[in-house]
Amino acid sequence: MVSYTDPTDEIAGMLAEVPFDQLSVRVSCDPSGNFRLSDFSFVSPVLRLQGEGVITHEAAKSLFDRPLKLTLSLGVMGTVEKAMTQAKAPMLSASRDELGYLKSTDTFDVTGAPARPDPSQLYTMVARSMIGKLLH
Repeated sequence: MVSYTDPTDEIAGMLAEVPFDQLSVRVSCDPSGNFRLSDFSFVSPVLRLQGEGVITHEAAKSLFDRPLKLTLSLGVMGTVEKAMTQAKAPMLSASRDELGYLKSTDTFDVTGAPARPDPSQLYTMVARSMIGKLLH
């Protein structure tokens, strides 16, 4: 009997809950009441996310229930890098950032709300990358 483990599931599991060392973001409020998120940086031993975004003003909603859109770039190292490299994920570039994380070639959006962020576009990007590799 041959056993097959879908590398996409393995990688998604690794990214589902990531302990982090650093989270920083610069927040400003524009004239429309939107919160602009700039210099967003999430750093963990295996993952680095960088980007910017907005929390859209909606007076009837609390800050944590307002629409969120973050556009992020991904960097990986350690176990996540190893899994993605072994799976030959074409979304990875050949270059590293200044902290040594292997960079992805594309950005992705995190949407939803601050209380319930939706990173599904990242999972879709990883899955499409893996499926595209299998089809070629």
